[in-house]
Amino acid sequence: MKKKYSILSLLKNAFSNNENWEKMKQEYGFACVNCGSKEGEAMRWCQTKITVLQQGHMDPRKNLTYDNCIPQCAFCNQQYKSKAVFNKRGFVIDFCKSGI
Repeated sequence: MKKKYSILSLLKNAFSNNENWEKMKQEYGFACVNCGSKEGEAMRWCQTKITVLQQGHMDPRKNLTYDNCIPQCAFCNQQYKSKAVFNKRGFVIDFCKSGI
């Protein structure tokens, strides 16, 4: 039986397996671009959890690529999900109507 993959999961997996993800985390100081939580340390918003950086969309209306990705902690990635469009510095520059 063949395993089914969504296009989003394939794109996400292709990027996460790439050395570019490690390079990007290093460029951002291994910290969430939104809240500053450092990877491997306590999360800013939940001190009982350790920060794990995830690949967040800068613009959720576009595919997850190196040019459309920012490192976010699990909390920020979940909160913003498909609601906001960010610049490279993690500032909200627009809102997605579908996410509001």
